[in-house]
Amino acid sequence: MKSPATDPVSTYLPRLAGSPIGGVTLEELASHRGAVPPFPPPTMARGLWGLLTNTDQLSGDQLDWVLDQAAAMPLFGGRGTVQYSNLGATLLGWALASAAEQPDWQTYVTTRLLTPLAMTHTRFAATRDQIPPDAPRGRLVGGRQAVQGVSPVYQPAGSSTWTTPEDIARYAQAILRGTAPGLPALDPRFAGEQAASPGDPRIGYHWFTLTVAGRTVQWHNGATAGYTSMLVIDRLAGRAVFVVGNSTRPVDPVAIRLLTGVADGPGSTDVPMPVIALAATTVALILIAGAGFAAYRARTRLQLVRATAGALLGLSLWRVAGPWDHAPGLLWILVAAATAANVMLGIARVRSRPWHRPRLAALSWAGAVLALAAAGLVLSMGLH
Repeated sequence: MKSPATDPVSTYLPRLAGSPIGGVTLEELASHRGAVPPFPPPTMARGLWGLLTNTDQLSGDQLDWVLDQAAAMPLFGGRGTVQYSNLGATLLGWALASAAEQPDWQTYVTTRLLTPLAMTHTRFAATRDQIPPDAPRGRLVGGRQAVQGVSPVYQPAGSSTWTTPEDIARYAQAILRGTAPGLPALDPRFAGEQAASPGDPRIGYHWFTLTVAGRTVQWHNGATAGYTSMLVIDRLAGRAVFVVGNSTRPVDPVAIRLLTGVADGPGSTDVPMPVIALAATTVALILIAGAGFAAYRARTRLQLVRATAGALLGLSLWRVAGPWDHAPGLLWILVAAATAANVMLGIARVRSRPWHRPRLAALSWAGAVLALAAAGLVLSMGLH
């Protein structure tokens, strides 16, 4: 069954009937012009927690729940403006599967794309046992190993796609030969609204078009926790480049430069330090400095214990969430060594002094226990 691009998505996903998102057309979803929010609000909140704790927050969402959430959501801004939406891509994938009378999106895309192109190593993990056993592990900003996400719902948005360079090469070659299913999706149809991107970005059905040094290329990138990727294609020159990385650093500029010889395009070669890493560093250094001063001023043993616990909290936070793909790890070692030296000097000063002041014992013990518990929590989050 062919699904006209102008059909509203509720035609194929009846649970969305009568809702603002249900009236968005398939074409608007495919071009990210439907004003669909990025994710349902509860998923957004859990996603933020997942970033902080390095845990998978998408695996629990089920299709009916996502559809009910979407049916209750208002549009996010005005239709007609490009605003990238993973929820929109998800709804489109399931709508296309429904239109093709397939039981799920994975069956649909396997029948439509993977089997015709012999992409036998590409899979979509709905559960952890579907992750390839030899899959490389991703890394987060601080060098931590990223949790490998899975999802039974968000697969059309690329939440848990596993593939190989060989399979992507088959796909790119089919595009260059003009034999890939859905080839018209690459054709630019609408003006893009990406002010940060140079050249002349435009969008087709999920594919972006960019002019770099007089050459017109089509591209799409991807990013999940600990992984980034970029496929860029110059159909006129008959060339394509695919770059994938197991870190959070974008590979877009690398792919653009490999294809065109120009360091230009989406993203930037000068990757800014992530906001979370900056915030964590600021908080951690304040904790470490404050604890160091408290250790220097300690007049009882318990005051020193509390200061040491605060320093451990700061050091733990900095180690787990600091910008260690931008800054040398030696910096953390030096600060930790200076902190340890300060604590040792404090031990020498208070060794013959009482454990606590009589009226402040409970408060001092509570502060020390809370700081140690917080440090343990931060470290446990970093060891996921």
